[in-house]
Amino acid sequence: MLLAFLMAVAEIVGAIVYRNHRLLTYFSLGFAASMAVFDMLPDAGSGYLAYTLFLLGVTLTVAFQRSGRRMALAGMGFHDFFEGLLASFALTPLTALALVLHKLPEGMAILSLFDRDLRPLEAVKLVLPFAMLIPAGAIAGYAFAGFSVVVAFCAGVVFGTTTRLIAEDVSTVSVSSAAVGAVVAILTSLVV
Repeated sequence: MLLAFLMAVAEIVGAIVYRNHRLLTYFSLGFAASMAVFDMLPDAGSGYLAYTLFLLGVTLTVAFQRSGRRMALAGMGFHDFFEGLLASFALTPLTALALVLHKLPEGMAILSLFDRDLRPLEAVKLVLPFAMLIPAGAIAGYAFAGFSVVVAFCAGVVFGTTTRLIAEDVSTVSVSSAAVGAVVAILTSLVV
């Protein structure tokens, strides 16, 4: 449950520093996308069900985000809930770090959907309901204890959101930062 609250705080902090830290944003998105594929998905098992659930998570997340602003906001809520569910599973410290790191740009992403400049307190008020879906998902996750294949769906949700956010700002800086984040995640997972 502590991890879920750390993730919620990171999402709120991301909203406060909205649009001021592009390198960190894309680094953490690349790190999380890499961890979803190379750490979370293997933890879920190697059967067809795990891969199918991963692809379903990716597909649903992208579909939500492509359906206009309201559906994108619903998709972010969906994403936060399932990340909270993922946080309730026994995860490696590296996976936990990836989950917390990538919450920073998600706070920024939620605010970008509102398309207006906000003071920090206003940003917190808008992002707080989304962030609280993370601990709610963690509470629900305890009902799925022992079903590691659910991690595959959650990993798909993480991967779908992170890659979608990276694709929205394709530039040398964003792609390079995301690539460095992905490489650091892979190298760290080899060492840890």
